Amino acid sequence: MPIAIPPLPSIPTISQSPVAAASNSGANAPSVAGTDFMSQLGQAIDSLQQHQTATNAQALAVSSGTGNIADYMVSAEQTNLDMQLTDTLSQKATAAFNLIMSMQF
Repeated sequence: MPIAIPPLPSIPTISQSPVAAASNSGANAPSVAGTDFMSQLGQAIDSLQQHQTATNAQALAVSSGTGNIADYMVSAEQTNLDMQLTDTLSQKATAAFNLIMSMQF
């Protein structure tokens, strides 16, 4: 029985990216980019939580014999990658904060 693989979502082009829109806005670029970063970070954390919930549900389905192991493995790997990205961003943000706090003015 063949396994159906859903298509990958499209990646926005440079002209569609929020950074390109912010750079074209002139003097308001820093505030727009800062606000956009916060919304993107919030969306990434929400996405991580959704992936973890979906992976847990798929794990329960597989363990009860009603789920597809391949779908679970893909979901688990996606959740793992999301978690690694979140951890890396957290470490980089903490390092940047510590660097700024150690500066002498």
